[in-house]
Amino acid sequence: MLHLLTPEAQPPNPNFIPPPEKAPELYRDREDRTETAPAFTYRVYQHWLGRGLARNHLLSLDRSLYDAIYNWLKKKPLPDWLDLPVLTDLIDRQLAEMGVKEGEMLPHPSFDNGMREQLRLYHAAKTRARKKENK
Repeated sequence: MLHLLTPEAQPPNPNFIPPPEKAPELYRDREDRTETAPAFTYRVYQHWLGRGLARNHLLSLDRSLYDAIYNWLKKKPLPDWLDLPVLTDLIDRQLAEMGVKEGEMLPHPSFDNGMREQLRLYHAAKTRARKKENK
């Protein structure tokens, strides 16, 4: 039923942690060259695994790691202990946690009262500025 609330009224998901903006460590710069891509991913990103990090995030964080995971997946699947979903699977999980069933829609986000008031004043000022220009 939480999905029936407007997004502003929904409680934050305690399991979601935004991915880091910068890679804590780069795969190509790792000291132990025998460390596999899954083991490196777990060691460096374990704080975010299963909590919002998707495979596509690695593309912008660490291209060498993304490529290594891609090559790994050509030969074998990721280990069960490495929770690194593709983005669509991550979104499916997040919707399921909110209680949204397949085919259901979320309500469109609404502006809170403060934002609505700021927009009203912005448009009023814009209209007045246009009227002044036309005189």
